[in-house]
Amino acid sequence: MAVPLYLSHTKDALLRFDGASFIRWLGISFAYARGSGVCIFGGEDVRFEGCRFFCLGYKAAFIGCQTRPAEHRTDRVCNGGYRHVLQSCDIRDTAFGGVYVSAGNRETLQSSGVRVENCEFERFARVGKCYFFAVELSCVGTIVRNCRFHDAPHSAIWFDGNDNIIEYNEADDAAAVYCGRDYTLQGNLVRYNFFHDIQSTAETHVGVFGTYCDDNTGGVAYYGNLYYRMQGAHHSHGGMDIHFENNLVVKCTDRS
Repeated sequence: MAVPLYLSHTKDALLRFDGASFIRWLGISFAYARGSGVCIFGGEDVRFEGCRFFCLGYKAAFIGCQTRPAEHRTDRVCNGGYRHVLQSCDIRDTAFGGVYVSAGNRETLQSSGVRVENCEFERFARVGKCYFFAVELSCVGTIVRNCRFHDAPHSAIWFDGNDNIIEYNEADDAAAVYCGRDYTLQGNLVRYNFFHDIQSTAETHVGVFGTYCDDNTGGVAYYGNLYYRMQGAHHSHGGMDIHFENNLVVKCTDRS
């Protein structure tokens, strides 16, 4: 049986928006590129609905950028615009993560209105095995909702910024939701998610948890989440104003 071979010379994103607004993309596939699928800078209300992003050499989509990509923290550039949407999209087989969002305004706390909803992410870190996430938030007021994350070596979601909501998602990648290194992470909510079957097979002890507040995080609330059949449910490493309330922890074998 013949197997097709795809070779691409496209180093940059397949599609780029600069200050574009009120554009809707339906059922389009973005694939087989050495770079990312889509980059959005500025503008408002650019929507991708029912689209597929796969076999990409970097990420599926950038909504804004950060000036110091080697540092996992918000740099307050937040040039991604407002009210952009990825809805019911399929993101798989990307090399260095899925969707990155840097939008809204951290100085004034103006919400980005960006939404990532009802999407499926799988095998989203095929080359970069650690700290390359399905969804990475460096923003204000972004919602990640009703998404499914699976088949990746590390975390599903990393967030920084303020007033972001992560809800009604399902993940089996560890630590499924991760944050850290900023006392000003106020107003973030992680609620009504299902984290399950997150374990480490390493012979030495490895801290694997569903949710993780690392290195002096501040101002995050976790409630109404279900942690099932895991090594550990939640871990807080320093920090302040972290609330873990009304969560259900079932068959977690390690400390929680």
